[in-house]
Amino acid sequence: WGPFKTRDVLFNGYGVDALDEHGCITLIFQSSKTPLCALPSISKKCVRAEFLRSGVILEPLPAVKGAEKRVLASLVLYGDPKMPVVPGWLAGFGLKVFAPMVKRK
Repeated sequence: WGPFKTRDVLFNGYGVDALDEHGCITLIFQSSKTPLCALPSISKKCVRAEFLRSGVILEPLPAVKGAEKRVLASLVLYGDPKMPVVPGWLAGFGLKVFAPMVKRK
């Protein structure tokens, strides 16, 4: 789609279940040049974007009467999409589209 149709990303990561000790689950991931499994072929025009140490922290929220269980997800991405400039319209689009997706259950 759009400027990302020629982008690819390969992650390796791990998770830490610290729910009992710290009240959260942490997922850490970063780009990898070495796949851990077979991958489908990609176009020669494709550029592999990079994400350095990035992650998600999942924390259960206090119960609310009459509501389903809720989780707070804190997402940190530190990456390089290998684009000279990320257009302002794309950054705005990302915030408008993906921020509500993260907020939804």
